[in-house]
Amino acid sequence: MQTALFENRELKYTTVMTVLGRLTRRGAVSRRKDGRSFVYAPELSEDALRKLAVQEVVDRYFGGSKPQLMKFMATREDE
Repeated sequence: MQTALFENRELKYTTVMTVLGRLTRRGAVSRRKDGRSFVYAPELSEDALRKLAVQEVVDRYFGGSKPQLMKFMATREDE
């Protein structure tokens, strides 16, 4: 997984582990011990993760209002 993440930009090992830890706590990935390492596997589909990400944006920046997000998106000009 670390190799796949490094293709587009350099990430520190600790950054990857922090992100994987957060995803594990949220239930997005599972992990199992394999010797001295952990093996991570997705627990949610890409679509389910996308929905969670959008909901987080709605909650954090639009007070939980999907109509406010839609209004914002409709009034934005392409930049």
